[in-house]
Amino acid sequence: MKISLIIVLSCFLLISCSKRRIDLIEDTFGIHLPEKYEVLKNTTLASGFAGSDFEINVELKFQAKEFKELEKELPKIISFKEENSQRYYKDAGNESGFMEIDSKEKLLKFRFIHI
Repeated sequence: MKISLIIVLSCFLLISCSKRRIDLIEDTFGIHLPEKYEVLKNTTLASGFAGSDFEINVELKFQAKEFKELEKELPKIISFKEENSQRYYKDAGNESGFMEIDSKEKLLKFRFIHI
């Protein structure tokens, strides 16, 4: 009983963290992400006193239909550069949010640094 409760709570926390990460991406860049995606990476690297500095890395893979939805949102982002099939975005806020879009692989790679 105790172990199953721990497993259920752990799953809930993982789902909540993923949703909060998606919210962070959407809020940082002012876009709306499609509902369907595969999470390939979801990590936090902490440093500084008691983890006060941290880096969040998220990598999402989309199917063709959802990737087209994502691409419709990208013109809302002002600061970007493009090289080959990849586009690089930087947020305009005080924090350091970076996003890479890989059109060939249908990937979104997000990095958020708090110092």
